Amino acid sequence: MVEKQNIISYGIRRLILINSGMYAFSVFPIDCPLSICGTNNSGKSTAINALQLLFLTDMRDMDFGKHENRDTRKFYFPHTSSYVLAEIRLEHGHFVIGATGGGPASSYSIQHFAYRGQFDREDYRDNGMPLELDQCLLGLQRKGVECVKLQPQELRNMLLGMPGENAFDITLVPLRGHRTRYIEAWVSVFKNLLHMRNVNSQDLKKLLLSIFDIHLVAGDIDFAAEYQRVTEQVNRIVRELETLKKMRPHVRKILEMHKNRQEYRGKLNAGYDEIQKRLKSWFLEYKNMKEQDERELEEIEPRRKNLILAREDAQKEISQLSGEKAKCKEWLNNFEKEKREFQLIKDVGILEVDIQTMQAQRDDIVKKIGNSEGVKPAQIEQQIFEEKQSLCKIEQNLKDWDQNLWNLLFEKFTQEELIQVFTLLNKELLRLPVDIEGGITVDDRGKLDEAIQACLEDIKDGVYCGQGVVVPLKKLDPVDPARFTNISQLEEEKQKREKNIEKLTNQLENAQHIEALKEQSRSLSKKIEKKQEFRNRFQKHVQQCREVEGKRKAHRKLETKVEECNARINKLHQQERDLDRQAENLKNGLKERESERQSIEQNHDKILPLPPEEPPGDPAMQSHQWPESMVETMEEYLHYWESKQSIEGAIQEQLDFIESIGGGIYLHDDENFCIESLAEADETVPQREELLKKNQKTSIVELGSTLKGLRDNYRRLEQEITKFNRAINRRTISNLTKLEMRLEPNKEVLDAIEEIVKVGVERLFCDEQKASRAAEYLYKWVKSQGRKLNLTHLFELCFVVFTNEGKEIVYHNLENIESHGTTITIKALVNMHMMGHLIDEGRRGTIRFPYYLDEASSIDPRNQATLIEQGMQMGFIPILASVKPQAEATYCVQVDSPPEGEKVIIDEQNWIELEKKRGSGRNEDSESNHNKSVTKTAR
Repeated sequence: MVEKQNIISYGIRRLILINSGMYAFSVFPIDCPLSICGTNNSGKSTAINALQLLFLTDMRDMDFGKHENRDTRKFYFPHTSSYVLAEIRLEHGHFVIGATGGGPASSYSIQHFAYRGQFDREDYRDNGMPLELDQCLLGLQRKGVECVKLQPQELRNMLLGMPGENAFDITLVPLRGHRTRYIEAWVSVFKNLLHMRNVNSQDLKKLLLSIFDIHLVAGDIDFAAEYQRVTEQVNRIVRELETLKKMRPHVRKILEMHKNRQEYRGKLNAGYDEIQKRLKSWFLEYKNMKEQDERELEEIEPRRKNLILAREDAQKEISQLSGEKAKCKEWLNNFEKEKREFQLIKDVGILEVDIQTMQAQRDDIVKKIGNSEGVKPAQIEQQIFEEKQSLCKIEQNLKDWDQNLWNLLFEKFTQEELIQVFTLLNKELLRLPVDIEGGITVDDRGKLDEAIQACLEDIKDGVYCGQGVVVPLKKLDPVDPARFTNISQLEEEKQKREKNIEKLTNQLENAQHIEALKEQSRSLSKKIEKKQEFRNRFQKHVQQCREVEGKRKAHRKLETKVEECNARINKLHQQERDLDRQAENLKNGLKERESERQSIEQNHDKILPLPPEEPPGDPAMQSHQWPESMVETMEEYLHYWESKQSIEGAIQEQLDFIESIGGGIYLHDDENFCIESLAEADETVPQREELLKKNQKTSIVELGSTLKGLRDNYRRLEQEITKFNRAINRRTISNLTKLEMRLEPNKEVLDAIEEIVKVGVERLFCDEQKASRAAEYLYKWVKSQGRKLNLTHLFELCFVVFTNEGKEIVYHNLENIESHGTTITIKALVNMHMMGHLIDEGRRGTIRFPYYLDEASSIDPRNQATLIEQGMQMGFIPILASVKPQAEATYCVQVDSPPEGEKVIIDEQNWIELEKKRGSGRNEDSESNHNKSVTKTAR
């Protein structure tokens, strides 16, 4: 670290974290203003918060936010080789204090230690491997270094310089004294300096009182007890009044219950004689009515059976009539349905014509099917093909009739000659046309004639004798000359062929559609059947038309009979129900009277007269009207008896309660006398209240001396606050010309104290009634608070700021100040001044204490410089946390979040010394007041 040669500071020199939190190894200089910069959650606060583990030692005094203590220990000391260290520099040398963890086996417990000397990283590792505490201390001892393990309380006592058997002197916090309140105040202020954001007005109020209590010794005053002590007679009357007031509702309850009990006693006296008198007549009446009801019940059963038999007969009759009615109704419904169906049919002859037409269609189809039976479509197709070929030839012969070969040769040869030649040859040649495309071409007519003539010469007597062959012509099909000479014959043949083709085509179509014809035949048959059935139903409907009126009359007659039967059945039902109700009423009457008899017999033994020793009760109750029912009368009597017993128990409970709350002096063995005594005591309450007021007025004087010290301490506290304000306002803070802390008095309480004190000081000029009211008010106020009276109850702390424009702004809470930077500045100055009050006056300013300012960039540069300067004068070193370096700091350390799986390493090479630009004014932006540099972070 680069140190300025002209500054020698005592206090915490360096903070070191080894394998702790997110740091693998980090060293922070905190003996001069330090700027820690980095993004949010990069670990700035994590490092500075670690100071609590060394200087507060007890985790109950520490503040790590919402984190549990075990989670905090595990975070800072995940391994047994994890350390949080601080090197401190004192007038008599350097020391190192530290804390390490015990690992998961000990729930990450913390072990503190200290040794004389400066920090050396090599003491905590061996060949690059981290050492546990025992190995580390053993190595230090081998080097002759004085070291010791410490309990948390021991380390705190050594740091605070408390007397005892300490290994060496490491007094870093020279307090004015070592009373518990001094130590608690120091812990709170030190924690505030590290957590400035968490400080609020109430915390500062408590700390101020604790700190100034060094000069203003004023303990709690049990004003309520003192008030009661000096007004013992008043207290006695108060207790009696309180007892009577507590008793009052219970006494009035007793009086009300006693009045009710007297009424019950009067009713019971009259009721017992009434019951005894009415019992005999009731039993006689009971016997007579029971016999009469039993006789009537026996007479009902035969009548009921006769009614049941008559109803069953009527039910059978109605069942029979209902069946006949249903059949008749069904016939009429069917008739109406058929009537709607046949309403368009006028005559059955129309239906007959339709049936005959469909039968003729079916017969025609059946005939077609018969003609096609046994005929194969393929054979018919072949016949059609052959017929068409023959027809084609005939049509061609007709076309070529005048130009065929026959006509050509007939010019030269006779008919007989042509017959002979072409019987031998192919006679079809004669049909072919000559010199036409597709016919015979004659190139040389003479040679054709010669060839035919030569052939004729070889034919003798109907036999062809050629070279090596003899053909009898009669064995061959002769040529029909009519086919070439008679054209009408050829035309007839053509017509015949065409008819054959048409016939065969029809046969083919029928053969191919025979299944369709069969389906058509079946469909027609079904239609014929439906039509015939429809015709038959129509004929039946015609017959029913003649019967319908008779059916309707029969249906109406049946309906009338059914209604008569239903009426008869309903009447029988009603008679039967009447008999059932009559029987049920008789049975219920018997049951009720039997139940009443049982109740009377059960209650008879319970009906007791009042004991002779009891008072007769209210005589007005002798005329009480009892119920007509014997059972109700007895039940009412028993109810009054139980109510009387209950009231007697309740009266005794109230008397016991009155005795328990201190009213035993008003109780006596005789209950009636006791009740009278309580009533008289209750009437004395107004007189006792008047007596109390008189005694209160005479006892107020003694309270003035008790409260005078408290009032004087408040006035002296106002003086200390004035001095405190002068110390804070030695320098201007940002845009504020002045800052003051004020006491906002609890005016009513203070006025009451002043009025009471005035009675003891100015007896001749005081208003005793006013003082008495003040004492009563103060007593009630203290009682309502449920606490003793002390200085904290007399005021609330508020802050007053004065702007450059002269405007005065009062804040009852620091969080309401608009400027965050101004709020932090005020908190820091107030806490530093409070720490100064705690430190021994001769050592103030010689020991440097750190304080942490989060989001330091929100503080105005001028305000920041003033705050640092004032703090340094009082012995406080700022640690400024922000995203960017702060120009007012001496050193800057850049903290960057490491990649996942790695930890931060910061050593002296990563410290950057900041130098202000010469000639730059205080008003320039803080970013322009530091040199651009790069923070080196080793990983």
